[in-house]
Parts: sequence; C-alpha cells; structure tokens
Amino acid sequence: MEDERGGAFLRAMWFERFGGPEVLREAEVPDPVAGPGETLVVVEAAGVNFGDIKQIAGEHTEGPYAP
Repeated sequence: MEDERGGAFLRAMWFERFGGPEVLREAEVPDPVAGPGETLVVVEAAGVNFGDIKQIAGEHTEGPYAP
C-alpha cells in the first residue's frame, strides 16, 4: 500500500504496554526492507490467537518472548 505522500506502508497490530486484547492497536508502519542475506516474506493475512493474547498480557512465561 502507499500513503498520500507515495510512501509504502503496511498495517500491523501493535502494543506498547502489557494488558489484555484491548491494548492491541492497528498501526501503519513502513514496509520492511530485506538486508543483505535476508529474505522478505509477504504475508497476505495473519491472526491473533490465544498464545499472542497471553504474551501481551505478560502471562506467557515460556519463549518466544516479546521484543
């Protein structure tokens, strides 16, 4: 997608603090760019599941961990 200025962006689900599903926000972020030796994978659709909600609530004590 492109914004009105011609810059490419994608929609992402984002959280800035721990909590329940109510802390999730839709955000527009710049398109990622693959670096040397990296591959960019295009994702058409993704979901948020129980494990994701437990992780943002700070209740998921096993890895992987939130960045």
